[in-house]
Amino acid sequence: MARKNLLMVLNTESFSDLQDQNILYALILLACDEGPYQQKRPINETIARVLQVSMKTIDRVKKQFVEEPIGEAQDI
Repeated sequence: MARKNLLMVLNTESFSDLQDQNILYALILLACDEGPYQQKRPINETIARVLQVSMKTIDRVKKQFVEEPIGEAQDI
């Protein structure tokens, strides 16, 4: 269910600054997913390099996702 919600964030048509941030967070969480769509989970360094974010941002997004529901994980 969480993966479906993240994919819905990526499919929105109009973007604001907040939505751009939500899309980035959705991409981070999807990149960390170990589901059936990924053969091997990339390490945080690879995700940070590809998405051009800091490792601290990735850690913060993952931590908040674990601690709070998916709708609130976007408000970091």
